[in-house]
Amino acid sequence: MLVAVPFGLAFALLTPPGQFADEAHNFRRAYQVSTGVWLGEKWQNEQGRWLAGGVLPRSVVELSRATRHIPFHPEQKIRAEEIRALFDVPLAPDVTERVNFWNTALYSPVPYASQALGIAVGRLFDASPVSLMLLARLFGLAFCIGVSFAAIRTTPFAAWGFTVLALFPQALFYMASPAADGVVGALSRLWLALALRWAFTAGGPIRGTVLAALAALGALVALCKQVYVLLPAAIFLLPADRLGGRRGWLLKSAGVYCAVLLPWAAWSFLATSISVPPVPKPEVDPTEQLALVLGDPFGFAALVGRFAIVRLPQILVETTNSLGWLDVPLPGWIVPTTLAAIAVALVLDRSGEIRFTPLQRLGALGIVLGTVVGAALALYLFWTPPGAPTVYGFMGRYLYPVAPLLLVVAANPPVPASWSPFWNRMVERVAPFLPVVLAVVFVAGNATAVARLIERYY
Repeated sequence: MLVAVPFGLAFALLTPPGQFADEAHNFRRAYQVSTGVWLGEKWQNEQGRWLAGGVLPRSVVELSRATRHIPFHPEQKIRAEEIRALFDVPLAPDVTERVNFWNTALYSPVPYASQALGIAVGRLFDASPVSLMLLARLFGLAFCIGVSFAAIRTTPFAAWGFTVLALFPQALFYMASPAADGVVGALSRLWLALALRWAFTAGGPIRGTVLAALAALGALVALCKQVYVLLPAAIFLLPADRLGGRRGWLLKSAGVYCAVLLPWAAWSFLATSISVPPVPKPEVDPTEQLALVLGDPFGFAALVGRFAIVRLPQILVETTNSLGWLDVPLPGWIVPTTLAAIAVALVLDRSGEIRFTPLQRLGALGIVLGTVVGAALALYLFWTPPGAPTVYGFMGRYLYPVAPLLLVVAANPPVPASWSPFWNRMVERVAPFLPVVLAVVFVAGNATAVARLIERYY
C-alpha cells in the first residue's frame, strides 16, 4: 500500500488526459455505463460504414480530441495552463453527439463499474469532463489497489510474487487508467488467491458457498474480457480430495466452470450484435479470416507457433517496458529486475507447505498458453487483414491476468536431498532481507516511471 497509493496517484494525476492507451474509448464506455446504458449501439454513417458506440455529451468527445496530437510525437508537450483550461470546460450533458468507440463498446459493464461510479459521483456535482476522467482514474485505481491487496493477503503461497505482479510499473500504471486491464488483472489475482487458500489451507471438503463464490468471481473475470474465460478453468487444478473424491471433483469443478460460461456466453452473444470492423483497419474481414483459419488449421497453428517463438518475446519486452501509448519507454533494467524479483520471491517461498503436482503445473501452463492462443486468434480475426503472415496488435499487458498461474508453474522447484540442509539455512538467513530488497525495486522502478512521464509530457 505504501508503494501502490503514492505512485498510483502520481500516474493518475500526472498523465495528461487521453495519454493512457485507448483512454478515450475506455472513458467513453465508462461514461456510458455511468448513465445506465449497459450495451452500446450499432449504426451506419453517411459513407455506409458500420460503427459502434453511443450518444454522449459532446464535451466528453472533445476532451480526447484536445490532446490527440501528443501520442507518438515526443516533441509535443502539454503546459499546465492548458490542463487548467480543460477544467473550465462545462459538461453540458444535453449537447450530445453519437460517437464511435467500436472496441470498448463490446465490453460488459463489469470492468467499468468502479470507473463509472466515480463518473456518476462527479456528474452529481456538474463536474467538467476532465474532472470526470480523473474521477474515473481514481475510483478505478482505488478498486484495483484494494482488490490486489486482498489477493496478496489471501494467497497461501508466493505472496511476494503476487506483490511484484501488482507493483510492476506498467501494471500499476494501468490500474490508474479507466481501462479494463487493471481491473481484470486485480480480479484474476484475487480469484486464484481465494481458490488456492480454500484448496490448500482449510481442512475438510470445500463448501458449496465457497464454490459459488469462486463461480461468481470467475464469471466477473470472464466478463471483463472474453479472452480470459479460460482462467477460471483453473478450478480443475484443485485437489480431488477437497472436492469429495474424483467424481465430486469432476462434477463440482464442471459445475463451477459452467456457471462461469453461461454469463460469458450470454454477453458474447449480445456483443456480437454490435461488433463492427475496426475503424483504423477497414480491410479487416473477420468472416473471411475465420474461413481461412478453418480451411487451414494446421497453417494457422504454424503461424501462431512462429509468432510465439519469433515475435512474442520481443513484443512482451517492448510493450511491458513502455507507458502511455507505448511511446514512453522505460529503462531496460526494469523488466529483468522485475523477473529477478519474482524468481527470488519464489525461491524464498520454499518454506511453505504447498506443493503442486506436475499435472497441476502442466494444467496451469496450458491455461496460460491457451489464453495466448485465444488472444492471438481474436486479434488475427478482428485486427489483422485476411491472410496476413503474422498476428497484429498483441500487447504484453494481455498476459497480466494469467501471470499468477506462472507462479504455480514455477513454484517450489525440486532441490536435491543433499542440498536441503544448506538450502534451508540459506532461505532462513536471506528471507528477512527480501522485503527491503523488493521495496527498493518497487520504489526505484515506479519512481523512474514517474520521472519518465514528467520528462515525456511536460
